[in-house]
Amino acid sequence: MEESSFFSTEEVYALYRTQISEMIAYIEVYEHDLPPVLTSLIGEMFSAITVATISDYEESAELTGLIKSVVQYIRLHAIFVFINEIGERERLFNRFKYKGAMIPDTDIHVFDEVEKRKNKAVSLLTDKLKKYYQYSAKIMFSLVADPDSSYGVRDLLTYLVDYLCLYGTKSLSEWDEPFIPADCLSINEGNIDDLSEDYDNFKELLSFCESHMPDVINTGPKVNLRMSVFVAVTSWIIPIVLGIPAMRYLMEGVKTFFHLFGI
Repeated sequence: MEESSFFSTEEVYALYRTQISEMIAYIEVYEHDLPPVLTSLIGEMFSAITVATISDYEESAELTGLIKSVVQYIRLHAIFVFINEIGERERLFNRFKYKGAMIPDTDIHVFDEVEKRKNKAVSLLTDKLKKYYQYSAKIMFSLVADPDSSYGVRDLLTYLVDYLCLYGTKSLSEWDEPFIPADCLSINEGNIDDLSEDYDNFKELLSFCESHMPDVINTGPKVNLRMSVFVAVTSWIIPIVLGIPAMRYLMEGVKTFFHLFGI
């Protein structure tokens, strides 16, 4: 659904049915419960809608900003729920001969397809998050400076550290959800206020990993170094070591035989 300059209450309820409810359902499937901050934001949004309806003032810039912020906050959290689940699948895949798994009826490796989709999704999201931080820095400093704000210096430090982490080389399985206050997630600068494509990318990647889990598992378990050493010891080294005394005993017997018969 296209977001207009202002939301009417009917549009908000439609948005909840078509987008917010789906995101909440995914979060509850993987996390079982909504984080308190999301529950609070959703309650705040519907309270604002109720006030707007009672006052017969259904279209306001303030309400629109709040709705955008809440939707984006839920979407950002859902994205990192997907990312965490993808990381779990990859850890499982790495226990098997992952790189040998093929997508059925194709010549494409599951590993290659996961890496391609992951790199594209991570790159796109990282670029957007950097823009969020760049455009929201002033807002964040203002919030911390406001004596009536709930944000403090510790929040500012967390905000800055998470911003710097976007420039690191952390793997997907170690990528934590960055701290961006909901107040900073409704920024009208081009398309940076839209995370719907990123949401779809990571949702589809998780679905891909789950659907091809049997293909990965069927490649067989990966033999680690410890197991490789164990196999080598039991298959080669132990027989050789045990065989040396036997060979010596045999040679001594041959020598004795030759000696007795004067050969």
